[in-house]
Amino acid sequence: MVSERLSGSENDSADNGERADEYSNPGRLASVSKRRKDLLHAFVPVKFERTYAIDLVRQIATHARIYPASSDDYSPPPHEWSPLQHESIWHVLVSEGKELLGMFVFVPESRICWRIHVCLLPCAYGERTARAGRGITRWIFENSPVLRLTGSIPEYNRLAIRFARLSGWKEFGVNKLSHMKDGKLHDQLLFGISKEELTWDS
Repeated sequence: MVSERLSGSENDSADNGERADEYSNPGRLASVSKRRKDLLHAFVPVKFERTYAIDLVRQIATHARIYPASSDDYSPPPHEWSPLQHESIWHVLVSEGKELLGMFVFVPESRICWRIHVCLLPCAYGERTARAGRGITRWIFENSPVLRLTGSIPEYNRLAIRFARLSGWKEFGVNKLSHMKDGKLHDQLLFGISKEELTWDS
């Protein structure tokens, strides 16, 4: 079987034709290369690690694509903002291979119910975002005493709402007119998931 493939048997002709077409058609080659890259990412594990590097936490949280979406009219300018520091607060970095994708911040409301904040960098947008969201939910339940996660998202932030749903979190309510942005009050959608609700084989 190996010798037949090396010699270019008839059984291999269709495959060879397809590959020849790839190299003669730059657009097709780019499409194939993207599919292969996507497949490669699917096999690279997303990793999570609690960090105490507050300078790094501040840099991520005040990123130009993150801070405007996560702040309100009463937040300080990015250069004046500093993270809350307490042993009970978890800052968790997320990476894929050697690339930093961002972080998740967990602030306890009680011993077993924590509020989550998402700070993903632009390099994480797309399929990586969904993998990171599903992965952090599993990871935090496995590595901390938390039994329930909650979060609130302004109703205008459609990308964050989509992320929450892709991550498996369930909408359970609305906090009416609770967020001030650009001089206007907005509702916030409430999302959450309990450890017992997590589908562990997904």
